[in-house]
Amino acid sequence: MAVHYLDGVRLRRSTRAAARWVSQRQENLNGINVFPVPDGDTGTNMAATLVSAVEQAQRVRSRSIGKVSRALADGALFGACGNSGAIVAQFFEGFAAALDGWERANGQGLARAVTNANRAAQQALEEPREGTILSVMRVWADRFSADSARDGADLLQVFGGALTAARDALAETPKQLKVLARAGVVDAGAQGFVYFLEGINHFAEGRLAGAVIEEGDHAAPLERAAIVESPEEITYRYCTECLVEGRGLDLATVRAAIGRFGDSLVVAGSPHRLRVHVHSDDPEAVFGAVAEFGEVVRTKADDMRIQHVEQFGRERVAVVTDTAADLPERDQQHLRIHVVPLRVLLGSAAYLDKQTLNPDEVYERLRRGEQTVGTSQPPPGDYAALYKYLFEHYTSIVVVSLSAALSGTMNAARKGSELVGDGRVTVVDTGTASVAQGLIVQAAAECALEGGSVEDVVAAAEDARERVRMWVGFPTLEFLARGGRVGGWKIRVAERLGLVPVITVPIARGAPKVIGVARRGRIHLNILDRARKTLKRESPRPDRIWIAHAGAPGVADAYRSELAELAPESEFDVVEVGPVLGVHAGPGAVAVGYLRAPS
Repeated sequence: MAVHYLDGVRLRRSTRAAARWVSQRQENLNGINVFPVPDGDTGTNMAATLVSAVEQAQRVRSRSIGKVSRALADGALFGACGNSGAIVAQFFEGFAAALDGWERANGQGLARAVTNANRAAQQALEEPREGTILSVMRVWADRFSADSARDGADLLQVFGGALTAARDALAETPKQLKVLARAGVVDAGAQGFVYFLEGINHFAEGRLAGAVIEEGDHAAPLERAAIVESPEEITYRYCTECLVEGRGLDLATVRAAIGRFGDSLVVAGSPHRLRVHVHSDDPEAVFGAVAEFGEVVRTKADDMRIQHVEQFGRERVAVVTDTAADLPERDQQHLRIHVVPLRVLLGSAAYLDKQTLNPDEVYERLRRGEQTVGTSQPPPGDYAALYKYLFEHYTSIVVVSLSAALSGTMNAARKGSELVGDGRVTVVDTGTASVAQGLIVQAAAECALEGGSVEDVVAAAEDARERVRMWVGFPTLEFLARGGRVGGWKIRVAERLGLVPVITVPIARGAPKVIGVARRGRIHLNILDRARKTLKRESPRPDRIWIAHAGAPGVADAYRSELAELAPESEFDVVEVGPVLGVHAGPGAVAVGYLRAPS
């Protein structure tokens, strides 16, 4: 059936499928990333950018293509990572600017939008090079615009022809950049853009239908770039990025002010918000210069020499966990932590934890008293599929799992290894969940990033397991009871006395243990009091204190403010628990976790 227009619904669904397609191939892209710097993160950066874009678009329920494209542009800019991510964000910005106020776009309208998107992307770089993502974007945009502008054009047929042109342009990139030819690869950013187009095309042809892509649909692994580990050849050390907000921001002016700090400069965005990306040896100087134009709201500086060693070094350990681990998104991306999702069951439908379900929807159903809300562990096949994929890029895998006493998730991780038939998978039981599990995962991933062996990574996880501390407060026992975590008679007694428990998840048993009780309505004061008393005894203070909440961001921020006065030198992070834990904790639950200093 011919397609003659694109509206917001079609755009939102197709870009969501495309983001998944790229995300499942991010390690392929990391393995061929040699330009502009062989830091092995193009796939991670592009996936993070696209995921941020589609998450913002999912919040827009309008059928207007103008509103959805604007959400995509804003989300991409906010979450843009790396050189390729900034270029993609500017591509979306140009696309959205051309469709402002439009409800739907026909072929002529899309030709105009795609032309503007390509023009914006080309202008984002200080020194654009042939043989990169920009070359493939230009070829694709020219072909699509020319064909779609014809009266009565079938957009599916037009898109397929333009995709073929993009693939041909991708194959030419090694002829345009000698560094690609020497490494025996195509440009990673250009390949990522082609993956994005492929995802849209598969969706449009009905092959994906928005569903989770199974392992059999993964692209054939690409050969890794022929690169010898040589971090000293990376001229500028830090991939420096920030987001600046203000009024009347001008890309060219900001680009001129930042260019002196390094190379690979990309400035993307709009007059009220810009994303700045540059490779530099002095990130703080970059942030200071950008602050002259507006308020700097997000900063990041990745050590590309470490990334290079991690990607192209000989000994590489992948760290895998599950979505019961709560940790900041930036750590998951930076530390290359691979995650297998648990399932949330809403009626007869199953959703992927932290991926295809908004926690607010879960909490709303729980508040309404809905009884058909549940959870389940991942099937072993999910682990097996990830293991097979990771072994194309890593020598070994360490799985840092949710407590075996709480779930069968760890057993699924082990069975997944048996399905693969490979003895290079080691599974560690954290004996805990939420931010406590996240802190253990972080310790293991940091060791892996620094080049640690399997034994080193396992030891780091086990050491952190002994030093982690966590308290959890539940405003009500109702949701623990629904999940069978607390017996019926205990519920009746607690309800009659007006009490709720303070619990921890001890390592010895790995199951929740009640360490105290509090009056309903005073649970958060009890948790804070316990945290204060314990932290006062800690010397030195812990480096990191994490606070997790189930739909209670205001309460979590209050925790942070109170505890920051006691431990001002500690790093605080607030994260929202995933829907799987939220089902059992219920709305309003809050946890505090930290790692004790080594003895």
